[in-house]
Amino acid sequence: SIVITQTYSWTGSVITCNNSMIADQSPPINIGTKAGTGVNLTCSANCSTSDGYVGNEVPITGYCTDFSTALDLTVSQRSDIVNLTSGAYFVATFATSGGWQTLALGNSAGWSLSSLIDIRPRSDNGLINTPPVATCISYLSIPVNVQQTIQIPVLDADNDYIRCRFANGTSECAYACPPGSLPTGTTLSTSCILTITGTTVGDYYLVAVQVEDFITNTSTTSLSSISLQFLIYVYATTTCTLKPLLLADINSGVCQGVQVGVNFT
Repeated sequence: SIVITQTYSWTGSVITCNNSMIADQSPPINIGTKAGTGVNLTCSANCSTSDGYVGNEVPITGYCTDFSTALDLTVSQRSDIVNLTSGAYFVATFATSGGWQTLALGNSAGWSLSSLIDIRPRSDNGLINTPPVATCISYLSIPVNVQQTIQIPVLDADNDYIRCRFANGTSECAYACPPGSLPTGTTLSTSCILTITGTTVGDYYLVAVQVEDFITNTSTTSLSSISLQFLIYVYATTTCTLKPLLLADINSGVCQGVQVGVNFT
């Protein structure tokens, strides 16, 4: 048995979520026709070796886990236990005619993401592989005409070598694939560092990434591949010339909580 976990972000004014739905984990969000024609995570490649998945596809409709009225955002998640044999090897895809927020580049009309599921025994230890995990808030806001470097958080329970690459092809990103969906000069390193500069205030860009794990740092064939897609929003820079200055003894990378409207000292 494997667990497939799906997390999606939706426009909050379109897909309802509230504190009661989060606390009760019921009912699931109502996406209606908002996901276009796609309602399930279906097999798109190597289906003859999906070993029981075809005909038992998991739905994409999840339960509300978070929402923000200010950001007009709803987040849903679901986890499904799927029974497969140890020889299963296939690609699971969510492809739909529904679209993204209107994009500055690329086509918003089609939405697709894919993950490679491979539960054949690993060649190095004979065990079943655990795929990497990647998380990112969508959307991320960046100031106009200022180059931004974004480290995508990734983790692998097997301590495998993780690499990131831009998604490509119809099943991985449909009509909004990099580099065409991103500003000129945008790069993604194999160590999962995105470098991007937004050129127009109000623009949304789609970043479609595949996160993959490898047995060694020289391996060319991934053990698995998971999809991470998120939006970048470009906002106007302020005219304030006084920039924040941190004088406290805070190490780089530390997460420090602060309250809205309260001075942080």
